[in-house]
Amino acid sequence: MLNKRVAKSKGQIALETIIVVGFVMALMAPLLYMLYTRITEIQQEMLLLEATRVVDTIANTVSTVGAIGPNGTATVEVSFPTNIKSLTIGGPNNREVTIVVYTMLGEIDIPRLLYFNVTESGTIPRTPGSHKMIVVYPETGGMRVSPA
Repeated sequence: MLNKRVAKSKGQIALETIIVVGFVMALMAPLLYMLYTRITEIQQEMLLLEATRVVDTIANTVSTVGAIGPNGTATVEVSFPTNIKSLTIGGPNNREVTIVVYTMLGEIDIPRLLYFNVTESGTIPRTPGSHKMIVVYPETGGMRVSPA
């Protein structure tokens, strides 16, 4: 009789343990989903910040070389993120640097206006990773940005 009570008690403990573990896992599922979506959002924000840093670095270098005056030159190294669609140096009025990036929300343009006319000379690679660029302000006027 005692063995039947012990066996019944062990079966009940196992069943209760399974129910508790299942309940805890059911509560964890929404939490894990929210964590996953937040991590994805943070990754997108980091890529946008990196793209913004690229545009700001190019614009600041152009402004610095322009302030130096003719015959000014500067080399800058920028790190392109993985989600770049295009990079435009010069733009429609030769006074703009724009980067277009892919995000979960679609394509986002990040423009910066410049105080000096600038054109892209050569093809600056749009591949992810670190790239060196040189900004030159010749005596003839109009700055050029080209791969170093």
